[in-house]
Amino acid sequence: MGRSGGLAFGFNPSTIRLVSSWGGHGFLGADIISIEIGLPLRIINIYGPCHQRENFWRKLLSCNILSLDNIIIGGDLNFSLGFSESWGASAQIDPITDYMRRLLEQQDFIDIPIQKPHPTWRNRRTGAAALARRLDRFLMKGPLIHRLHTYKQWVSIGGISDHSPIALEIQGPNQKPKAPYKFNHMWLQDPSFSNLITTYWRAHPID
Repeated sequence: MGRSGGLAFGFNPSTIRLVSSWGGHGFLGADIISIEIGLPLRIINIYGPCHQRENFWRKLLSCNILSLDNIIIGGDLNFSLGFSESWGASAQIDPITDYMRRLLEQQDFIDIPIQKPHPTWRNRRTGAAALARRLDRFLMKGPLIHRLHTYKQWVSIGGISDHSPIALEIQGPNQKPKAPYKFNHMWLQDPSFSNLITTYWRAHPID
């Protein structure tokens, strides 16, 4: 993303299949099917404007592209949610905080919690003029969150922009946790192994 409001998508074609893509002023969307997650997802990348933010979000959240449940919104959304998301001597609450909270609640979008709030944007000034805010985030629909096994969001470091990268990790409902179990094929050569497994399974039936 840059001053021109550019947006981009990237994905691994070996695990994700792109179904369709579309876009509009300030947003770019894609419908995908993920093998790893096991769910169809609609992902919307947003570059929020600095001016007339209420009009932008009102129009976006009224579109039918947000009518599905499996939706993830992410990017430079250009709003903060409370005084705790602003840092610096001149920090103050975002004037559209209450508006955005109501709007997101009405649309059942949830701001994914992070362990500790960190700024995602800095004005690159020092002293009393220094200002930082959390303007970048991921939002997910409530029904999607309830279907996921795990999810977490965090602020990364690096890059040359005045915005810090943000990251979202999710695991679908069908994913199994990694288990420290190793099967040795030599066990099959011992007749007692099959008897041991058969006896155990009969005594402990699996639903």
